[in-house]
Amino acid sequence: MFKQENFTFVDVVSLIFLLLLFVGNFVGALFLFSNLWVAVGIGLLIFLGYYGIIRLLKRNKQTLVSKHYKTPLSVLFVGFLLLALASGVLTAHTINIQTNVKEKVQAEAQEKIAQVADLFAIYRDAEEASMQQYHGQLERLLKAYKKKPTHGLEDQLLAPPYEIDEQTLADIKHNSIKDIIASRKGAYELKIREHFDQLNQIMAKDRAYAENFKHWNWFKVATDYQELNQFVQQSYDEVGQMLAALPFPAEVPLSLEMDNTRLPLDSFTELNEQYSPNYLLIVGVFVVIHFFILIPYFLHKVRAYKTEQEKDDRIIEY
Repeated sequence: MFKQENFTFVDVVSLIFLLLLFVGNFVGALFLFSNLWVAVGIGLLIFLGYYGIIRLLKRNKQTLVSKHYKTPLSVLFVGFLLLALASGVLTAHTINIQTNVKEKVQAEAQEKIAQVADLFAIYRDAEEASMQQYHGQLERLLKAYKKKPTHGLEDQLLAPPYEIDEQTLADIKHNSIKDIIASRKGAYELKIREHFDQLNQIMAKDRAYAENFKHWNWFKVATDYQELNQFVQQSYDEVGQMLAALPFPAEVPLSLEMDNTRLPLDSFTELNEQYSPNYLLIVGVFVVIHFFILIPYFLHKVRAYKTEQEKDDRIIEY
């Protein structure tokens, strides 16, 4: 009974270290492939491979020991080493990112996220200035035209950004300038409300990026980092179009100054060339983890009998 409980305990210990290794493999695969389901698949495949090999080794330890490991079953150790190699790459990549580049990625992301956050104030200020100018200019032209209609004033009022229809201008003496201005401003104000709705969506996504990088959300950081440059550029393009649609766009178009280079989080070799991890520490930790993963095999007791050719007929317990 005691032995059975002991074996159950070491199986649990092995499983705990397998789960720890699964996390390292999953996160490493997530950064390399930027795909949650691919990362889950790779992590589970390696986890199940380890688990299956350990169960088979434990079940067949009697045969392995009796034949001094000169049996086809010894290929299980080769499979274990191959899994360890794959896990080593993925886990080392995870540790490298966590210890060497995490803060650099967060700082880079924060700078780019702040650039997008500034767009709200940029558009708001430009919109207010543009609409004030539009109101003032339109009021001035309408008053001048009402006082003394000329072809020059008419051409200005018919053209963008005013676009007053000819019938309204023809009845200018009977129409209220205040009503004309309110009507024309209404069209722009409707468009501006749509722009603010669009801006709020951009800001919401920007805040989501900020939260993911600030709290280092493993499930999101890998894909967010791949998408961030495109998101910033697309946000500037969209706001640039909004600004251009105002009645009086800014004289200096909106421009983005951003370093498009990214850290190669999706490449194990390239990242190692730039930031080399402490391999001595990684190997040490990896050996300890694999020792505890194999502990059910090491502590599983079997008896090996000497063969007829061997003079010593004692029973050896492993």
